[in-house]
Amino acid sequence: MKKDKRLGKGLEDISHLFLSAEQKQKPSSEEHAESTPLTQKTLDRHFPRVVAITGDHRSLEKSFLVSNLAVELARRGRQVRVLDTDLSFPDQPFLWGLRPAASVACLAEAEENGQDLRVILQGPLGVKLLSLDIDFSRLTDLSESVRHRLLAGLMAFEANAQLMLVDTPANANPNSRLILQLAHQIIVLVPSDPLGMIDAYAVIKGILARRPAAPVGMVAYNIRMVAEAEAIARKMTHAVSEFLGAKITNLGFLYADLNINRSISQRKPLVLSYNRSKAARCLGLIAESICALEKAEAGKGNGSFFAGMNQAVDGKR
Repeated sequence: MKKDKRLGKGLEDISHLFLSAEQKQKPSSEEHAESTPLTQKTLDRHFPRVVAITGDHRSLEKSFLVSNLAVELARRGRQVRVLDTDLSFPDQPFLWGLRPAASVACLAEAEENGQDLRVILQGPLGVKLLSLDIDFSRLTDLSESVRHRLLAGLMAFEANAQLMLVDTPANANPNSRLILQLAHQIIVLVPSDPLGMIDAYAVIKGILARRPAAPVGMVAYNIRMVAEAEAIARKMTHAVSEFLGAKITNLGFLYADLNINRSISQRKPLVLSYNRSKAARCLGLIAESICALEKAEAGKGNGSFFAGMNQAVDGKR
């Protein structure tokens, strides 16, 4: 792993295209103040409930939902972490209006050389963001000492949070399979168009094929009226029940709202910049549904998500 590797190939080279004039002039000292080392020590550890959000190939809608739900959940008093696991192009930093951090992939080597490598980005309301740009299935290729440092740092990131939202790629890469196998809740985005619904059904079918009892929920998006959202939920729940013999939970829907595109172009969460919009109200209701699921699971201890991924990799040796 090279020391000069950056988060997402090419992101650092093109980041200026997405930054406003104000963001381009931000001094480097301030940029470092927004991020924190991944190696902080945590004594009294409590690990979060993990919610993996996935869908079809339209990744921007999925990433938008993750970033805005994180803020809505933080507004409800939750300690929230966001994990972006897109190995090719993690876009959460851009949606938050933040500059890409250094790569997790070079964390262990930097520590070994005594460097202070900062990879955790600070979002609004105490939300913390980490882009996981390493292939967990390749951890067995690392030395034990390097692997131990990486795992310790990742566990420090998740420690003492209540919820961790995972931006999960739809493609079945090794990280996605591990995440969907271990997450406490899986949310699948369902588009309003028929072909998109078929793609979403295929995603749900793939999840249940590997994990028959997976707790899957759905969120319909690009909705024009409530009746449309209700019809999509009926069709999806019926298809999953009829052909897969399983149940999915309808967690809400997201209106088609011009403010969504505006917030993305401004690189600010919609729930902060357009908090009175129809989409913002929808996001609030979805956050309440997630909180209700969290309450139903109260009393069940959560272990470290990253330790679970590590053990799953070991089990496949």
